[in-house]
Amino acid sequence: ALTTGLELLTSYIMEWTTGGWLWDYERFAWNFQGRIALNPSIRFGIGGMFFLYCVQPLLEKANGALTEKTRSLLSGSLFVLICVDFFYHIFLTV
Repeated sequence: ALTTGLELLTSYIMEWTTGGWLWDYERFAWNFQGRIALNPSIRFGIGGMFFLYCVQPLLEKANGALTEKTRSLLSGSLFVLICVDFFYHIFLTV
C-alpha cells in the first residue's frame, strides 16, 4: 500500500513538473486515473517479497564469500560505471 501511494504521489509530482508521467495503467481493471492499478501493485508486492526472501539471502551469502579487496574493487568499479553512465546521459544525449 505504501509503494502504491508513493507511485500515485510521484505521478502527480511528475505531471506537475513535466506535464506527464512515464506509465499508463488504463488497460488494467481497477485503475485510478491510469496512475495506479491493483494488478501491477499486487505483482510488484509479490516480486518484492520474492527478492526479499529468496534473492537477498543468496546475495548476502555471495557477498560473505568475497574478500575485502574483491568487494572494494567490485564496488569501486560499479561506482565508476554508474558515474560514466550518468554523465553520458546528462551531458552527451540531447
